[in-house]
Amino acid sequence: MIDRIYAILSLAGVPILLFLASIQSVPKHLYEAAKIEGATGYETFWLITLPNVSPHIITVTVYALVDTFLTSPVSGIISSELAKSTRWGESAAMAWIYVSAIVMLLLVLAVFAKVFKIGGSHYEE
Repeated sequence: MIDRIYAILSLAGVPILLFLASIQSVPKHLYEAAKIEGATGYETFWLITLPNVSPHIITVTVYALVDTFLTSPVSGIISSELAKSTRWGESAAMAWIYVSAIVMLLLVLAVFAKVFKIGGSHYEE
């Protein structure tokens, strides 16, 4: 992991920006009311910040998953096989298997989010 610190940091930029934007979108009056009521930082995080950021967790997870698949070595192998004009069928099969694996992971993520009610608005309850 230490050897890949530059690669990890270079891929973490967009998710960090998405989380910062979602944290900044939390209404400030909720924090002010919690402070007046005497809430600790721990309670403020679990009762205000996390519920308001949870819809964005799904977005960041999907983005990170798709970005990971696009920048993985498997994508390079598929494109290098595609460059060889005699192996179109094999590279097409690899691409379809790869895409189906991505779709399956996204479906598992969607079911997980639906079961645990992640990403929904907590104001509707």
